[in-house]
Formats: sequence, C-alpha cells, structure tokens
Amino acid sequence: MKTKYKKVKVSERLPEKEGKYVCSMQTTLKMDACMPFDPNYEDAVIFWKDEVDWWL
Repeated sequence: MKTKYKKVKVSERLPEKEGKYVCSMQTTLKMDACMPFDPNYEDAVIFWKDEVDWWL
C-alpha cells in the first residue's frame, strides 16, 4: 500500500511539530533533503522561511 504525501509550501504553513522533514531547498542546486525542524528554536524557523520551498 502506498502512502500519498502532499507538498506544503513554507509560505503557507511551517511544520507544527519538532522532527525531520523531507524538503526542497532554495539553493542553486535545487536539492531535496531531510532537514530537522524545531518550532521552538528561532534560528530554525528563520532558516526554513528563508531557505526552504516546500516540505512533506
């Protein structure tokens, strides 16, 4: 059985829970990566808003 994941744009919503998420970076390489996120850590929130396009 396959699980369907929906891409969520960072401009629409950030993850709500701490964890690692598959995301697309806004770098020149346009790479997909698994990045940690902690909503209580201000630098992580700023990084995600500036560098990430979407997440699963």
